[in-house]
Amino acid sequence: MYVGDFESSVAREASHRGMDGVVCGHIHKAELRPIGAILYCNTGDWVESCTALGERADGSLVLLTFAEKGHPVAAPPRSAGARLVTNLR
Repeated sequence: MYVGDFESSVAREASHRGMDGVVCGHIHKAELRPIGAILYCNTGDWVESCTALGERADGSLVLLTFAEKGHPVAAPPRSAGARLVTNLR
């Protein structure tokens, strides 16, 4: 319940401040999804889940996970509202 409350709270605050999105870390739950009109991004962590956020040259964000072969790959989209890149090649 705490993580869900945190996500909602930061999205609401970002909306009040006129932002398009928010990037968070420390909570080890990688996310890239809309909460209302706000794009909520959480880096996850590189130790337990081996996740990170990346930004492409066009400004789109991608949630990276470390593949078995040791190469970063994009995670599947969690929502149609988030601009995700699903092929890094």
